[in-house]
Amino acid sequence: MKVRKTSLLLFLLLTGQGTLFASGAKENGLPLPLSQQADKISITGSVVDSKGEPLIGVSILEEGTTNGTITDFDGNFSLSVSAGAMIDISYIGYKTQSLAA
Repeated sequence: MKVRKTSLLLFLLLTGQGTLFASGAKENGLPLPLSQQADKISITGSVVDSKGEPLIGVSILEEGTTNGTITDFDGNFSLSVSAGAMIDISYIGYKTQSLAA
């Protein structure tokens, strides 16, 4: 069985750089100290195939952590990560990509 690897287009929009997530920021259900919150950034994006069609259920994971999410029905995602983190984007049948946040 031959698996066809197809390139994946990824659009990331960085937002909230330098923003403190003091209101409601939590990790494991506990409020984060401001020192940890200041190191977090929020990334949002959309994952589409080479034809521009959204990909549902693409895994977006911060390297070295269990912090991640998947894309929704429209290929959109949002994730809070550490500043300077590497993000792994993977999907069955596609080549995994690593990008800097």
